[in-house]
Amino acid sequence: MPQINVREKADMLGDAQLGRQMKDIRKWRDQYPDNTKLADNAREAERHKDALRGSWLVGTGLDAADKSGDSVSDDEYSRMKDRMTRPVASRW
Repeated sequence: MPQINVREKADMLGDAQLGRQMKDIRKWRDQYPDNTKLADNAREAERHKDALRGSWLVGTGLDAADKSGDSVSDDEYSRMKDRMTRPVASRW
């Protein structure tokens, strides 16, 4: 697998293995530009990489919203979470 630099690793959200795989896929696509199968594989890999980035963005956004919930709600957010996660006693 090809080696990647710091920028390429950061572009893959720190996933070095994904960075090496993407670099390898692009290399083969560029080396054989007339091969439609390689071009299709490269497009599909880019689509999966974009889905990974989107998932990361959504997860990070939700985590940031969770962390900032108390500051915008005068600690009501934590109280509400505590009420929703409080164990319910068994009636057995």
